[in-house]
Amino acid sequence: MQVNTELVRRAKNGDTQAFGQLYELIYKELCKYAFYCLGNDEDVKDVVSETVLDAFRSIKSLKNPNAFGAWMFRILSAKCKRKLASYVDKTLEFNEAFDLQASPVRQDPANEVVNDVALERAFKALNPIDRQIVSMSTFAGFNSKEIGELLGMNKNTVRTRLSRALESMRTYLR
Repeated sequence: MQVNTELVRRAKNGDTQAFGQLYELIYKELCKYAFYCLGNDEDVKDVVSETVLDAFRSIKSLKNPNAFGAWMFRILSAKCKRKLASYVDKTLEFNEAFDLQASPVRQDPANEVVNDVALERAFKALNPIDRQIVSMSTFAGFNSKEIGELLGMNKNTVRTRLSRALESMRTYLR
């Protein structure tokens, strides 16, 4: 993910308008990623807001302006992980919210519409780490090396998990 390094430099020097412009450039990708990790609109709003606030407060610590996108997703990823961990205490509520027991609606697997019920259920049936990997690859455009760096995994492990997760989704959609 490429961003304007001049905007990042200006934001690091305290230019709030530059930070606002950076936020506008990356907002949709942050929301998509968070939604596909969490699946709950309210939680998405919370984690994205917390991410942006933390990033705004600590942007001066960003060493490499070219790494702004990865840095934002690293912050968001940590927030999503914490939110997912909080779901463990609410297992029943979690299962009901994601409707994991319902049978999938069979539709054309080639359909790329995000709101496709079967695709959404297949995605949500993945474990949280695999959802993160698929989200980072598909929605944020990160490669396996970048995902590995963000999640503290080997790039080959990321590729394997991504491949298995996508195959699992294909099987679910059949």
